[in-house]
Amino acid sequence: METLKAMQNRISTRNFSDAPVSKELVEKIVEGALYAPVGLKKYPELRLTVIENKELLARIDGDCRRVPDVSPLHGAPVLILVSSSTPDDALAHQNAACLVDHMLLRATDLGLANLYVKGICPFLDKNDALKEALHLPADFRPLASAAIGYAKDPVQKRETPQNDRTIVEYLQ
Repeated sequence: METLKAMQNRISTRNFSDAPVSKELVEKIVEGALYAPVGLKKYPELRLTVIENKELLARIDGDCRRVPDVSPLHGAPVLILVSSSTPDDALAHQNAACLVDHMLLRATDLGLANLYVKGICPFLDKNDALKEALHLPADFRPLASAAIGYAKDPVQKRETPQNDRTIVEYLQ
């Protein structure tokens, strides 16, 4: 098992190429999400929406910008959105994060670049036309997403953890 290698190689990509991702690879990434832990077995409260339609991605990219002139999708050809029917429940957000994390690690393992994208969710939630285009049922709200594709520039493997500020205390 090479879990640590996937963790070391996973980098947030903000410059995707326009090369398409095969259906087979996308399905493997979605499969990874389905192996994620889900608190209290609340599986029916979660929904994955796989977006590969270029026009729809462009609408999301244009309508969901928090910062002008900064693309939230960074050119990714695939966006996998995690929504929940219980968005006010903190556990729903934790479950969504678990699904996204599994997708990001699976994508890395498959040689694909990826990015955790959360900032678009409030904008999607307020845009009824986009929610309809995404076929989101009325009781589901977007919580998190994973942008997937190939990096334009080579990804550099980390030799040491990027996070050296989190306090770790061992109690024995």
